[in-house]
Amino acid sequence: MSKIKILHLVDNWPNKLIPNSGVFLFNTIERLNKYGHNSENEVALVLKYNSKDTLRLIFNKRKIHYILPFFHKRIYKQSNIKLLFLFYFSVPAKHFSLKLKLLRMFTLTKIIKIVKNNKYDILHAHICTPGGYLAFIIKRLYKIPYIIHVHGRDVQEFDEFTIEEKNQIVNIYENANALVCNSTKTYNLVKKIVKKEENIRIIPFSVDVNFIKKTKTFDENIIKLVSVCNLKKVKSIADVINAINISNIKGKIMYDIIGYGEEYYELRKLINMYKLNNSIRLLGSLDNEDVLNILSDYDVFVLPSKNEAFGVAYLEALACGLPCIAIKGQGWEDIDPMHESIIPVCPDDITELKNALEYFYFEPEKRREMGLNGQKIVKNRYSVSIVNSMYESLYKQLFNNEYEKV
Repeated sequence: MSKIKILHLVDNWPNKLIPNSGVFLFNTIERLNKYGHNSENEVALVLKYNSKDTLRLIFNKRKIHYILPFFHKRIYKQSNIKLLFLFYFSVPAKHFSLKLKLLRMFTLTKIIKIVKNNKYDILHAHICTPGGYLAFIIKRLYKIPYIIHVHGRDVQEFDEFTIEEKNQIVNIYENANALVCNSTKTYNLVKKIVKKEENIRIIPFSVDVNFIKKTKTFDENIIKLVSVCNLKKVKSIADVINAINISNIKGKIMYDIIGYGEEYYELRKLINMYKLNNSIRLLGSLDNEDVLNILSDYDVFVLPSKNEAFGVAYLEALACGLPCIAIKGQGWEDIDPMHESIIPVCPDDITELKNALEYFYFEPEKRREMGLNGQKIVKNRYSVSIVNSMYESLYKQLFNNEYEKV
């Protein structure tokens, strides 16, 4: 049997300006090509176009690549994945300008030509709009089945969308041949939106266990904490700093914060105010590969995020032998429902967070045990081979028309 040809429609991708943009999508697709057996995966980068943003993008150096698609091969990360031309597309809106209509027609014509010439068997959209809408149109025209990979941002803010936007999303979901969620939390949110529950399945992210270090050393005198995330308020990194400040082991804690975002300067002010500059470092953004290379140097991963659909960062930390601290009721509960490697705390509870930090310091043996538990969980349930087999099983079912079609 020849390999099933998949075209993945994505709206972000690692690039020289924003190295970690879409890094988990990149890893998923790259691993399918590298270790998979039954699928051949290519990518089309499809960006939502908004005419109001054009001038702003021209003068924004971090997003200049959005308006220079002919430079995409120089800017976007290359690997064993064929990355197609950068496309602009948008879903219908009431006040469409002529420019936007022409741009949509150009993109649609070009994508359809590519799909026909390359004879793709399945479209896999990793965002509802615009990628999912594009897949919806192509299915109506050429009967090519499509998958929507539902990420947290698609459904967590569903109630905030307009009626028109909600109807578009429901229509795209209902006509998909399969909806893939990365956690039970996302699955439950999707169930509230669509009628065909049998079309929904959970496929988590994977971790390449090849980078896991076999041995790990500990310094009994200090505890080294790390957080890796976009520095948004919802990640609650300020709570960690506040917890360290009131901790009885303040002088025994070293804390590195990896990431950048809107909260960066506020966090720096907080660190200065508490005079914790010698204990807490803001390292800024690091490439994902660099993060994986240094994670094993730490003792505990802490991320009290209030809105995590799954939490790949927890998975990568566990793979490196780090027990974690996380907020109750988030997507990570799928990873460790028995709390063998992750300590759950209540949101906004600085005292409970402080107690968790102190527990890991005063119980080094338990810390080691939970770290080993985490590595076992990752190897047994989230290895590349296990997750790849889930994707390829779904692709094979769709290809053989065994999966229910809408």
